[in-house]
Amino acid sequence: MKRTRSELIEASSNKYNHQVSARGSRRPQLEDASSSICHQSQPSPESVQQMSDGFYKFYEPDPAHAATLDIFFFHGLECEGSNLRDAHISSWRSTSEQEEVWPQKWLPEDFPQARIISVCYDSCTKQTDTDGRMDLHQIVENLMHEIKWAQSSRLHEAFSELWRARSYRWTIFGLGEVESTPGSKRGRIHVREASSRFGDDYITVSSDHFSVCKPSDRNSNKYQHLKHLIEDVQKRVELERSQSLMVPKVTVGVDVLVTEVLGKHLHEHRFVGFSGLGGVGKTTLAKIIFNKVCAKFEFTCFMEEIKLISGTKEDIKKKVWEKMYHHGRPVQSSSESSRDGWYQVVGKSMFLVFDDIEDHRHVDLLQEIADSNGMGESRFLLTSRNTQRLRGCEDVHIILLDCLDDQDAKKLFTTYAFPNQEPPESFEGVIQEIVVGCGGLPLTLEVLGKYLRSESKEEVWAEIPIVLRKCEDIADLEQRVWDKLKLSYDKLPGDEVKNMFLDIACFFSIDHYDLRPFFWSWRANDAMKAWSVTDRIAHNRVKLLEERSLLKVSHSKDHEGFDYMEFHMHEHVKSMGQRIAQQEGRSYNLPHLSLQSYDNPYNDQIISQVMF
Repeated sequence: MKRTRSELIEASSNKYNHQVSARGSRRPQLEDASSSICHQSQPSPESVQQMSDGFYKFYEPDPAHAATLDIFFFHGLECEGSNLRDAHISSWRSTSEQEEVWPQKWLPEDFPQARIISVCYDSCTKQTDTDGRMDLHQIVENLMHEIKWAQSSRLHEAFSELWRARSYRWTIFGLGEVESTPGSKRGRIHVREASSRFGDDYITVSSDHFSVCKPSDRNSNKYQHLKHLIEDVQKRVELERSQSLMVPKVTVGVDVLVTEVLGKHLHEHRFVGFSGLGGVGKTTLAKIIFNKVCAKFEFTCFMEEIKLISGTKEDIKKKVWEKMYHHGRPVQSSSESSRDGWYQVVGKSMFLVFDDIEDHRHVDLLQEIADSNGMGESRFLLTSRNTQRLRGCEDVHIILLDCLDDQDAKKLFTTYAFPNQEPPESFEGVIQEIVVGCGGLPLTLEVLGKYLRSESKEEVWAEIPIVLRKCEDIADLEQRVWDKLKLSYDKLPGDEVKNMFLDIACFFSIDHYDLRPFFWSWRANDAMKAWSVTDRIAHNRVKLLEERSLLKVSHSKDHEGFDYMEFHMHEHVKSMGQRIAQQEGRSYNLPHLSLQSYDNPYNDQIISQVMF
């Protein structure tokens, strides 16, 4: 049933005030409090800079230090007698003698790396000649769009649904008034606790409705609760960033499924599995979900391509532990890691992902870990091309991933091929042929789209559907995918970059679990050092491979603080490179790792053994 304007105002009168969100995050962190102010306008501080029609900057860090946190303040609805033009200032004045604008004065001292913004909008509760004439729903949506958030809540009802679904990572802090509001016709508390209590954290304060968001000083429980909430948000964001996995910048057709998994399946089942063809996006989907939830668990681990890990069950279990994170830090950095550390996870929340399972031992091990963990809040994610493998886990909810339909496939392909413009009309026919030829596999669409991005000649485009049609005659599905991907390899400019690609596919991107920690820290660094000896533009060639989506490069620091880089390849791209090298008769042998190599990982002799 549609609600009247007065009902909407009543429902929202105790809602929405401080908003905290990490820079770059698509999901906001919210706090909830009442903030209707009813007094005469006071001069605005000179340092408040208007950014746009409804946004005012309270504070921004020094340009030399980029902001790491955005904090938005939204005032509440205004009653008669208020000056709506300065609600973004008057709503946030403290009740101290100085009447400081406390978000502008206090927060920068506690959070110097935060950008603090106040929002002003038409918040009049009654319609006049100039105010109260805008639909509140539309106001909210316009503000959210301006902040570049993907979606917004339709006031209290829709926001409640989003919060209950947990598809958005809301953190809600509520303030409740306990004193009667002066001037209230009812002569009592304006918003009672039953209406204002909402979300994760709620306190009552000795304030009326108009002063509930006006702390008296920095030691007041109002301000301290807000401060602690922001600190918690910062910690959570840092945890997410410390474990964040690389995912494609462009994804199509996954938002609805991600929402379902986060809001439903992971709540109803301990085990969730993704099954589908290679290259359909199982690993990408698992990484997206891992990045969204990892900060909520004490122990986390993402085992990519677990099929590469061989040995006994105890060997595999040990290697899984070595990949485990505890509160965002690798367990290797813990002094307790010298012993068998699995006892530490008993009764603790854990999120564990086994990606690309082929062996039943991996499924059995995952079930054993889950049983010994004994924590009802722990969750386990699996991916495999073999649906039957996933059924080895109890109470597993299996999701079959299909290839993209033609509409989503075309959208993904054109996003990569024409990132900054609409495709020319003359290319419409060949684009449709390429999309059909790729069979809806996101990886193939991405790689070919990245290659064709730099090609403007129609005859070059016209060659691609011909080759794709020939690939359809190949009976073996994996070989068919490899041959389609091989188009991008064949079109690489020159033997130098092709050789570099094969070197990485056959050697420098392989996870040699049995050789860690002796080998992994210098693998990509020394590859670059060796290539640069004879090739002055080696870095440009690596960049070209990245641009073609044949390679991903990550940069990080090891536990001793040294910079290192790692090469990453999708399994199909890597397999394609290894198949090509085999057909060309190439041989890659691991170097002998002596004690000397361990002490000096940048040993020129070892590099020569690896590269030549």
